[in-house]
Amino acid sequence: MSFPKYVFISYSSKDIVKVNKIVELLESMNVEYWKAPEKIPAGSSYANEIVNAIENCSLFLVILSENAQSSIWVEKEIDCALSSAKEVIPYNIDNCVLVNAFKFYLNNVQMIHDTPGSPEGIDKLKGFLRPLQPAESKSSGTNVNIPMAPEQKIPAPKAPDPKAAAKKSNLKTATQIDSNTVVKRYQRGMRMDDMWNLNRVPVVCKHCGGSLTHVAGGVYVCNECKAENYDDFRTIRNYLIEHGPCSALELSKALGIPMKIIKNWQKSQ
Repeated sequence: MSFPKYVFISYSSKDIVKVNKIVELLESMNVEYWKAPEKIPAGSSYANEIVNAIENCSLFLVILSENAQSSIWVEKEIDCALSSAKEVIPYNIDNCVLVNAFKFYLNNVQMIHDTPGSPEGIDKLKGFLRPLQPAESKSSGTNVNIPMAPEQKIPAPKAPDPKAAAKKSNLKTATQIDSNTVVKRYQRGMRMDDMWNLNRVPVVCKHCGGSLTHVAGGVYVCNECKAENYDDFRTIRNYLIEHGPCSALELSKALGIPMKIIKNWQKSQ
């Protein structure tokens, strides 16, 4: 079953005035959205409806503020979105500083700041929303045939150029070599995302060698087998969530991540 593209809006009810302005923007762009409580059918379970809406959304937009960081519902919704490998866009409406809990979730996620008097934040937000706009070409549902002038003749197909075929063959061979090089590069270790950041990110899928798409928070989803891959920082977080607090030495031994990277992750927290 296919679902229409829509934006899930996570917010604090205390910010409803600003949230309604975002809704007006979505409506002006003809972008569908899901927002509680009006999208929740009467008598249904809030938790079930919210989880279903997050799992089927195309984009997760969190209206970030001091109020939102005090809301347990917003925190739970972010956690659900990241667990569902959704693209998370934090839209910071009051220039708030992330508290530890939200820093844990959004530390590696690109944030948009709503600066009063400046359209830059709104422009960036529109950039994320445009792919969700309905295509105008789908509205007509008709194909336009361009008639050929009577004098125009269809040229006979040209014989294949041996030189062009050789170039194409060489290009294919070069592409195969590049692909093999990437796989070997992954086998030697993940590439460094930032020499100052000291955070390695996966180059190809560790399960099948397929290409990856960065989702959010250090999560990379394979375009072939749909398996999740993680950068070093996300791997550390996942381990701590599952096993609880431990020393940097224990992390290094358990995960095989160099101490230098673990210490740099600790500094970033």
